[in-house]
Amino acid sequence: MATRHSGTHLSVGFMLLSILAGAGDHYATLPYGALWVTVTASRGMPVSNARVTTSTVGWERQLRTDAVGKVQLCLVPAESIAVRVTANGYLPATSTVVVAPDSTALLSLTLAIDTTVPAQHRHVASVVELGPGSAAGCP
Repeated sequence: MATRHSGTHLSVGFMLLSILAGAGDHYATLPYGALWVTVTASRGMPVSNARVTTSTVGWERQLRTDAVGKVQLCLVPAESIAVRVTANGYLPATSTVVVAPDSTALLSLTLAIDTTVPAQHRHVASVVELGPGSAAGCP
């Protein structure tokens, strides 16, 4: 048995598909900025290989700090960004930073030592080198 579809049903279907297809592009039209995060231990030494999670509604990025405890994120939505840092041997740290359009927000977080974890399991850089850090989405 053949089923007939009216033009109205097709129009509604195409409209619904257009709306759903555009839902993932929420941030495609928003302005962007950059975020540079520096992670250190309580004595000021950089924490390498720390996991830095940045997020806001509908957007999340995860990176690891480099040997000098830094990460750089470009194409970050220009709004309030939640930042959470975790590393072996340290207690987690969280913060919120506002990224402005076409600018770079700087955030420094200090991790407290988790005394229940042996020192050999902590990722602290022994030599501080100058460098740009790990970058995500940066030119």
